[in-house]
Amino acid sequence: MKQIILFVILSLFIIGNKPNSQNRSAKKAKSILSSKCLLIKDTCIIEGLAFRMLEYKSTKKLKAIIKNSQIVVQNQGLQYAKYRVIYYIFSSLDDENMPTIRHLNQRLSPPVLKVLKDARVGNQFIFEEIIVIDPSNIELTNAVRPILIERIKN
Repeated sequence: MKQIILFVILSLFIIGNKPNSQNRSAKKAKSILSSKCLLIKDTCIIEGLAFRMLEYKSTKKLKAIIKNSQIVVQNQGLQYAKYRVIYYIFSSLDDENMPTIRHLNQRLSPPVLKVLKDARVGNQFIFEEIIVIDPSNIELTNAVRPILIERIKN
């Protein structure tokens, strides 16, 4: 009789705890997914290092982001419009002795990648004067907001 009561109590205990552990793991998975979505939204990985893209206040209508070590320009109104970056200037906001780097392509140049690899947590950099060509091959020289990135911990 004691064995049956003990068996019933243990089975109720196990059944009672099982949904809770599933709920905890489901809640944990949801929080991990939401935090990853938030991280993906405003960060980028360059050469294995994490950088946060900060909002740069500007009246310019086109927004630039860094994706796969390339500068990609998006129009908030026309989602499918493709803009090709032909020029940018890279500089450091923390180190005024670092020379500015001018580059004629949308890929991050090797000197820029070297500077970003050597960056410490908290260092800030800016990509500005981004010139793009719109879908109708018209050069837009002053239409893209600068990209401000800050090195964060991986």
